[in-house]
Amino acid sequence: MRGGASTGAGNPRPTAIPTSNSFDPMTSCNLDSDCPPLFVGTNYFWWQEIMELYVKHKDLDLWKIIMNGPMIIEKSKDRFTNDDYKLMSKNSKAMHIL
Repeated sequence: MRGGASTGAGNPRPTAIPTSNSFDPMTSCNLDSDCPPLFVGTNYFWWQEIMELYVKHKDLDLWKIIMNGPMIIEKSKDRFTNDDYKLMSKNSKAMHIL
């Protein structure tokens, strides 16, 4: 159930997030699945909050990358370590979610 609370800018905000058993057209799958929420052009503020929770649930580092930009490795590829490749993988995962 989404309700009529307001953000002050005239944008509707949810008064309650749908239960895990409910289906909403704004999600590509139900909220228990591994699918990211799908924005369909309405209820942006609800989608934004759900998307943030989804990304943070996947990996908090992914949220940091989305908010701050990709982690940059400043050395040649022939000197990359396993940790460098893990950072590159997180950058790619963050972009993929978006």
